[in-house]
Amino acid sequence: MTDPVIMFVGANDRAIITCLRSLCARDIPVILLAPLSDRFNPFQFTKYRSLIARQFRFPSPDDSTSFLGHLDYFLARHRNVRLFPTGEKIIRLLHRDLTMLSRHGAILCTATPDSYALVSDKLSFAQLCPQFGIKVPTVFAAKPGYDDLPFVLKPKAHCKQAGDKPNHPILVLDSKQYEACEPWLQDDNYFAQSYLEGESFYYCAAYSDGNRKAAFTQRNICQQPGGKSIVKAAPGDLPDSVKEKIDALMAAQNWSGLMMFELRRVGHEFYGIEINPRLWGPVQLALDNGIDFPRILYQIFAGIETPADTDAHKRSETEPRGYLWLGGYLQGLLMQLSGYGRFQRFGAQKEVSFQDVWLRRDSCLAFCFDMVFVVMKFILGCLKRGKKF
Repeated sequence: MTDPVIMFVGANDRAIITCLRSLCARDIPVILLAPLSDRFNPFQFTKYRSLIARQFRFPSPDDSTSFLGHLDYFLARHRNVRLFPTGEKIIRLLHRDLTMLSRHGAILCTATPDSYALVSDKLSFAQLCPQFGIKVPTVFAAKPGYDDLPFVLKPKAHCKQAGDKPNHPILVLDSKQYEACEPWLQDDNYFAQSYLEGESFYYCAAYSDGNRKAAFTQRNICQQPGGKSIVKAAPGDLPDSVKEKIDALMAAQNWSGLMMFELRRVGHEFYGIEINPRLWGPVQLALDNGIDFPRILYQIFAGIETPADTDAHKRSETEPRGYLWLGGYLQGLLMQLSGYGRFQRFGAQKEVSFQDVWLRRDSCLAFCFDMVFVVMKFILGCLKRGKKF
């Protein structure tokens, strides 16, 4: 009997819809766990709505005791599951109670907690890369001043209880943004790196015990304001020397699982920006171009023999497919109108056919509701802040 996959709705839904397309096509059972909150659940409007657990809802991971207690109850009735890594907060929380997962035969499909934190935490990542010949943007030894603009403010490590503190990088591009970030500039839990203008790439790969099983390079075309989500991307390529250094870094961690390594090219040099050691939003791009990361991830943690190492775009060499997220474009436009900066554009891509991640036969209704939800969320946010719109 095939062990089912568990995914948490709301923790990177674009990655989840890609996993559903991959796993369901191979008759791998999936259970979607929806949150207790009344947030928009796009999967209610897809062909996969029957996979949503109707008798169980999970509380916010901000309440760690309640979240883990509910999950313990669920896993006692659904043993030997594979939990796919989609959301950072949930992954970090589960890493704190692997004993509970083991008691129910459940496996979290990530690297070990220590290895995961080493590459995911921003400061340790910046310190690790040079050991493998990978350049990183300059790390400021002291608090940056106005003369250091633009720069990126980053948390040194993931904060368990962030509260109002950001747990993500913040682009500080001008004096207005500098003043808004003043409280965190004084906080020792944050550090600053120089901001680099240049082409943006994701090197995406799957590993088993440090051995690479598949790889795909994504060339980013457009990103939301503030360095948020990628809304347009296409297949790309990187020099073998760059990929070999990244593979060596992951091999040194004896890595098992997926990871997305973000790079910027400035002139002829490549700089490591961060690692996302879990499923990433535009993973649909790799699937559309012949690299099935969800299937490979399942095979690695189910003990199924994986295919030979693949670093090729089966389809992209002849009929490349591009990635598009129109809801993200709309969201980014509203962010821009609200003063959160502007879109980052990294150049056009020719001879690529783009398709929206939601505007597909199995999820076209979810696409429509997603667009409406983005606008409603923006309006409610304006009302909460007392802004006019």
